Amino acid sequence: MIIYSFISNDIQNSITDYIMIGGKKYFNVSIMSDAYMDITEYIRNELKRSATFAQEMDTTNVKKKMLLQTLVSKH
Repeated sequence: MIIYSFISNDIQNSITDYIMIGGKKYFNVSIMSDAYMDITEYIRNELKRSATFAQEMDTTNVKKKMLLQTLVSKH
């Protein structure tokens, strides 16, 4: 009974995702860089997407950098 419940729940989630999102799947991409303006320009012009950035701290060299986040699809 538990296995059927898991299978039913997975099918229900897949159908709901397909109806709400459509056939495309999107992935959240996070990039931390000093060259955030160049990367943002590329995302806007080439990928036709928008990007959000926030100031973050890089722990390897304790330096402030920008964290970019955007959604991309496989296609």
